[in-house]
Amino acid sequence: MSRSDAAAASGRAGPPAWILLDTKAVLADRRNATTASARTSTGKDIQVTFFAADPPRDSYFCLVDGRPDSPLPQLHDAPIGIVPFGGDGFVLAAVKSKRGYEEDGTYELHVFRSDRGTWASTVLELGSDVCLGPLDKVIALGGGELGWVNLRKVILAVDVLGESPKPRVIPLPKLLPTNQINLLRPMPRCAREYRDVVVCAADGWIRCVEMEHQVRRVLPEMLDVSSSDVLHDSDLPVNRTAASDCWRKESLVHVDDILANDDTGHTSSLLREMLGGEGDGGDDPALTVKDLMMDVPSLSIHGGDVVYIMSKVKDTDTKTWAVAVDMGNKTLVEVAPISVQGHGSIGTDYLSCGLSRYLKTD
Repeated sequence: MSRSDAAAASGRAGPPAWILLDTKAVLADRRNATTASARTSTGKDIQVTFFAADPPRDSYFCLVDGRPDSPLPQLHDAPIGIVPFGGDGFVLAAVKSKRGYEEDGTYELHVFRSDRGTWASTVLELGSDVCLGPLDKVIALGGGELGWVNLRKVILAVDVLGESPKPRVIPLPKLLPTNQINLLRPMPRCAREYRDVVVCAADGWIRCVEMEHQVRRVLPEMLDVSSSDVLHDSDLPVNRTAASDCWRKESLVHVDDILANDDTGHTSSLLREMLGGEGDGGDDPALTVKDLMMDVPSLSIHGGDVVYIMSKVKDTDTKTWAVAVDMGNKTLVEVAPISVQGHGSIGTDYLSCGLSRYLKTD
């Protein structure tokens, strides 16, 4: 199924409430009602078009860029948040360490307001014991507050609409044991491969999901947070400055639980669909959820118990699937093919977001 086919497969008339957006652009001149264009100061035209689909199908955007003929210096990606206000107004915001890679608890908040047309910078003093480390994403916490997330340990929350922004630090639960061991490697796995954090639009709760690949080996003695229903400050990687003092566990699912709840044969039917897509499996009924290569869990920003996980049947497959797992009922709900740029490992470029609510569709 092509990307355009996937976007239309749901048969939905209006835009979806939220999407799994591929954050890597497709360089192609495609247009629809969402197409927006602008001209750079050098006279180059830029055009962006979005194609939105209901999860687990992927959403993506096409870009006709206005790059100059001469090459530009390479820029490092940085998580940037956006907050709408006052009709068509908006604020862009970014955070970086004041001392570059030598983090000492002092950071800079850079804010652009569309009504003023200028950037402003504010120094954020978090304390020498707080090191944000690499930031993976930005989440909207409500009002004018944004949260910069290091998926391994912490969220930095700042009200970017305020004249004197006051930061607060929200610790995340410690990683599960195997993922803690991964941090000791010379080149540890990207945290997005096994964790996601979102804010539920319905109730404002911050939700965290984490996958752990369990292997048969001896691990050093360490806290296993999966066995706790409530996580207190002593279970967190840094001290909490938010009002509440704990995370509450909603559900824990082992891959064997999904197999045990397949009384209707729905899971087996979905797995056969994946085998028929690509690879040498044919209609082999022996494939189980445990056989899949699964990484990059994503949560819905509209709540619910469904987690979307990027999956492959075999490591050599070029087709990646999004697998929807109902954590409450411990069942496989739906699968959909996803286009991942490149080959090899499963891509980590998918972002749960509500951008689709702002897209013009007619």
